[in-house]
Amino acid sequence: MGIQVSDLWRFDGKLDIRPFAILGALLLASKMGIEQALAHLLFHYPWPLFAFVNPNTLFNNVQGGPPQDMVMVLSALSLPFGFTGMALTVRRLRSAGMPTWLSLLFFIPAVKLVLFVVLCIMPENATPAPKSAPPPLGKKMDFAYMLYAVLASILVTTVSVVLCTLILRDYGMFLFLGLPCVIGIVSSVIYSLPAHRTLGSCFLVSLTAVLVQGAALLFINIEGAICLIMAAPLALVSCFAGSAIGYCIQQTMHRPNLPPIIHVLCLVLPLAMGAETVVGVEAPLLKVQSSLIIHASNEKVWKNVVEFSELPPPSDPIFRLGIAYPIRAVIDGRGVGAIRKCMFSTGPFVEPITVWDQPNLLKFSVTQNPAPMEEWTPYGSVKPPHLDGFLRSDGGQFRLVSLPNGDTLLERTTWYKHHMAPAMYWQIWSDAIIHRIHMRVLSHIKTLSEK
Repeated sequence: MGIQVSDLWRFDGKLDIRPFAILGALLLASKMGIEQALAHLLFHYPWPLFAFVNPNTLFNNVQGGPPQDMVMVLSALSLPFGFTGMALTVRRLRSAGMPTWLSLLFFIPAVKLVLFVVLCIMPENATPAPKSAPPPLGKKMDFAYMLYAVLASILVTTVSVVLCTLILRDYGMFLFLGLPCVIGIVSSVIYSLPAHRTLGSCFLVSLTAVLVQGAALLFINIEGAICLIMAAPLALVSCFAGSAIGYCIQQTMHRPNLPPIIHVLCLVLPLAMGAETVVGVEAPLLKVQSSLIIHASNEKVWKNVVEFSELPPPSDPIFRLGIAYPIRAVIDGRGVGAIRKCMFSTGPFVEPITVWDQPNLLKFSVTQNPAPMEEWTPYGSVKPPHLDGFLRSDGGQFRLVSLPNGDTLLERTTWYKHHMAPAMYWQIWSDAIIHRIHMRVLSHIKTLSEK
């Protein structure tokens, strides 16, 4: 079938492999080229070549982010490309004999690229193989294939985990979304080699594989329990997407044609991880602000803001699980240039003072960050790369506002960056943790100032 312009917008009919792959590649290249041209020529803004890898970059409107008018223009630009990509995906799914509802995966970063690769492999007008009876040895053989599917999928993906985290030191989309999706596809396809499986059984095998993968990372001391728990929601969503793709593959292809899918995905995943690391995406500068009313004057509160005595042991469960928490603050000198140190359970924040407006504003940069947490591991300690610079505070401030009744509104602001994707998901965790840290300090200052 030849390539026609109408193929870009039609949802009806089918689309074979060749036009799908060509049109998809052209659309991606066109979108990247137009974004680059608009960002550099019209807005004079350095735009990453592969900004689509981290969608949060498009909507980041905080300090240091792209101009608001540029965000609006590039967001509007993405709409026709998204519509066209959805149309191509629907028609290609229909051509491959797969359900069109899988096109919803087009909107999940990293997962949509895995889906694109699968659709470039699936034969055209695939016809389902006759559904065979259950394995002749019954439940024992069924369990054996389930175990084989789990172990085989973990074996081929663990290499990618080690490559991405320990060698490339990258925690991107393809680690948290692409990897669980590939595990879901591979485990479902392997489990379906002897006979057709239901969607529920494919998801059960995929879920088991993802859980065993997480346990393996914990017990071989590559990762700690806290981050595995934080990443679990992402992994489960991506795992279900992968198991759905794997289920549809085994429903539409003959058994001998299934292994090539596995081989291609196992090759594409580490290549995608490497490309994501090489290209890179500049982390947005994020902001968290917390406040508290203190029944004391500005002058009294200021004294306890500049430095404060040791805080009591934390009662908040999140700190008791290992997240770093503040202990005390000391300062060397007074005025701009003084060095303030906020001591945390994992080490000090070194904070040179940049604005000293007593008793209204204390602003500082951050030249040294401690580890954000102490990971739980059965081996006593683990130092995954994400503890070193992946969550970094760039600066902060205390702002004191005198209220008419003599009270003081104390505001604590932190500007920070984190280098984990998808950024919008991890920002939920980081914002919540930083807010808890703020409130621990503000509450202590309130107690000291109201004595």
